[in-house]
Amino acid sequence: MLATDACEVHTATMNAVHARISDWAPTIRQTAVGRRAQQRVPFRISDNGDGPRLENEAALARLWADSPRMCDVLECADGSRYKIAHPGVQNSAAGPDFRGAVLVDQDGRRMTGDVELHLAARDWYSHGHHLDANYNGVVLHVVVNRTAHETSRQASRMNAPVAVLSTTSNPDNPTEPAAKGVFDGWDRDRIGEQLDVLGDRRFLDRSRGFRMQLDAGADADQTVYESLMEAMGYTSNTKPFRQLAGAVPYSTLRRLAGEPAGALAAGVTALLADAGGLIEHIAPPAHRSQLVRLARKLGRPKRTALPQWKLFRVRPVNHPAQRLQGAAGLLARTVRTGLSATLVGYLAADSPDRLAKNLQEPPFIGAGRASEIAINVALPFLHALGCAGGDASLRETSMAGYRCAAAATSYGSSTRFAKGMGIPTDRGFLATARRQQGLLHLNKHLPNLLDSRGQFRVQPDVASISTE
Repeated sequence: MLATDACEVHTATMNAVHARISDWAPTIRQTAVGRRAQQRVPFRISDNGDGPRLENEAALARLWADSPRMCDVLECADGSRYKIAHPGVQNSAAGPDFRGAVLVDQDGRRMTGDVELHLAARDWYSHGHHLDANYNGVVLHVVVNRTAHETSRQASRMNAPVAVLSTTSNPDNPTEPAAKGVFDGWDRDRIGEQLDVLGDRRFLDRSRGFRMQLDAGADADQTVYESLMEAMGYTSNTKPFRQLAGAVPYSTLRRLAGEPAGALAAGVTALLADAGGLIEHIAPPAHRSQLVRLARKLGRPKRTALPQWKLFRVRPVNHPAQRLQGAAGLLARTVRTGLSATLVGYLAADSPDRLAKNLQEPPFIGAGRASEIAINVALPFLHALGCAGGDASLRETSMAGYRCAAAATSYGSSTRFAKGMGIPTDRGFLATARRQQGLLHLNKHLPNLLDSRGQFRVQPDVASISTE
């Protein structure tokens, strides 16, 4: 019934993909060149005879990144004092200069949030930050020049304290002892062991999330389907993809189980693209009507509000329409047996570390994205399924598969975070997904993992934690 339309759509779609990749290539190269040029901002500190003087905010950012080693205590204009446990991760997008800084006040209380840097305190207002809600999370406004401003007003009507960062601090000066790092005195192996522990915690946290849904009576296929779709959205479009999974339930896709193999992927694509308002982004105008016709033949789901896709600064290969086609191809392979049963079969039929290979759907889902899905969705879901069903073999196999899986493509923000923390970032150290996930867990939960002195608290092994 659908085979003829499906073949025409598939051919047209693949031609369109290759054509668009050719069109995007120059843009991608130009963007990369532009990004490298932006990274070559000169780092200038001059000396006018009265001591070093910063000439731009790029130099200030470098200075702030090294602040835990340069000064023991940072004093604010309002008299408050903070130890810098972690300066945060430098932000390359719009908003404050550093995200996720961790400070410890004079009473030993930890505070986490964003940090904004300026040469002069008045720049906060001249740059319009007092009107921008993106800066409501700033917990410290760091400046170089002395100022009469004790605080900086935020759009939320709160105030961020202003601190002056000295450019003459000398870590070799015994009168100004350098602050100890979060992992002060730790060797490479010890740090790695703790990241492995944190990686296990992150995995089990995800497994427990799935387990809670299953225990509450959620359908297993729909549960993992929603998370798989969410994983296709990267950071910008996770919510719209999850919304789409609710608008077109997995049970709707399973109605295609009796269709010829060649028609399945086109049928799933038509249903999802129609519900998501993405048909015009998938095929050339001459073929859009074919996708619409397929959707009509299959029966459109009940109309809901269209997902609000975020397309600003989204790389062409990560466009929702491209990711949707990858998801459709992957899902089409599961509708006859069910998604959860298919994943169990993938894990049982091959070595656990090769699960990601079965989740690829070229050219839309490559090895990197498939690995992300395996690590963050498939394996923790299968672990939860084993726990919920009392299947010790499935539970142990999925955990073992996670622990031996190779690291996915590196995350730029976590790499910057690791460097700021003094954690090794070479490929040999971050070779496994387990350790990489541990680094992400540390980044997210750092304030809760520090003691009152801003030192990392040793975390117990999770091997003894019950997952039943």
